[in-house]
Amino acid sequence: MQVGYSDTLAGIAWSVSYNNNKSAGDAERDQIFALNISVPLSQWLQHDDEVTRHHNVYATFSTSTDKQHNVTQNAGLSGTLLDENNLSYNIQQGYQNHGIGESGAASLEYDGAKGNANIGYNVSDNGDYQQVNYGLSGGLVAHAHGVTLSQPLGNTNILIAAPGAANVGVVDQPGIHTDARGYAVVPYATTYRQNRMALDVNAMADDVDIDDAVTRVVPTEGALVLARFKARVGARALVTLNHNGKPVPFGATVTVNDRHAEAIVDEAGKSIFPGCQRKAFCTFAGEPAGSTVRRILSSLFLPSDSESTTCGVSLNENTSFICSAGGKCRIAVRTRRRV
Repeated sequence: MQVGYSDTLAGIAWSVSYNNNKSAGDAERDQIFALNISVPLSQWLQHDDEVTRHHNVYATFSTSTDKQHNVTQNAGLSGTLLDENNLSYNIQQGYQNHGIGESGAASLEYDGAKGNANIGYNVSDNGDYQQVNYGLSGGLVAHAHGVTLSQPLGNTNILIAAPGAANVGVVDQPGIHTDARGYAVVPYATTYRQNRMALDVNAMADDVDIDDAVTRVVPTEGALVLARFKARVGARALVTLNHNGKPVPFGATVTVNDRHAEAIVDEAGKSIFPGCQRKAFCTFAGEPAGSTVRRILSSLFLPSDSESTTCGVSLNENTSFICSAGGKCRIAVRTRRRV
C-alpha cells in the first residue's frame, strides 16, 4: 500500500508519502515515511538584467525513515549558468545513520555548439569510496556544403544553413551556434510537425543582415532537413540619392550586386544599403520627374574600416565623393546613365 500527497505553495513544491508493503520471505512489513521539498531560489535571486533573470536555481531536500529507524537525508543545489543556460551544475550532500554515513556528489555539464562535455565527482562511505567521471559527446554531419560538428544527434535532425553568418545562436536551442561558415545542426527534431527555427538577430555581428530570421520545416522520420537563411555580409550605408540636383523619386528600388531588390528610396531620396562590400555595384531603377533616365548604375567604394557609413551620392556623369565619418571624403562614386 502506498499513499501520498503533493502540492505547490509560492513556487515551492513539496510532497509526503507513506509506503507499507511486505516482500516474499520477509517476516515483517516495511514501512517508509518520506518528505521531499524543492525550492526555486531563482525566484528570490532575480536581478534586473535579462541574463540572470532566466537562470534556474533550485534547492532540494529529502528525508525518509523506515520501521527500523534507518534515516536517510539528502540536500542539494542545482541550476544553470551562462547566457544561454547551457552550463548546468548539481551538488548533493547526503547522510545515512546506518551503514553508508556521509556521501556527496558534484557535477558540471556544458552543452556547446560542437559537442557536450561533463565532469563529476562522487564520494561515499564517509570518504572511503571516491570516484571521478568525465565524458565528451557530440555528432558529425557530412552534407553537400561540407562537414559540421554538433551536439549528440537524434534520429531526426535539422541543418541550419546561413552562409556568411558566423557564430549566430539558434533561439531556444541552448549552446547551438553557427560555425565559421554559417552552419549548425539542431538535433532531436519533432517529426511530421512544424519545427520553428529562428536565429538570434541580437547576437549577430554588426556587418551581418538576414532578411527573415525565422523559418519552419517539417521533417520526416530519420531525415536531415535543411533550414535555409539568406545572410548578407557587409557594411550598412545610409545613402542620399540625387539626380540633376534633385532627390531620386520616392519608391525607386535599389539593388546591390545584381541581387534581388534590397531597398526602396524614401521621399527624401535616402536609402539604406545593407551587406555592402568595399566595392559594390548598385542599380537604381525609377523615373525621375522630367527625365527619361530609367536605370542608373553606380559603383560604391567603401572604406575598409567602415561598418556603418552615412553618405550622400550625386548621380551624374562625373566622379563624386561620399563623406564618411570624420568628414573625410573617402568613397569614390562613378556613374553612367542607361537610357
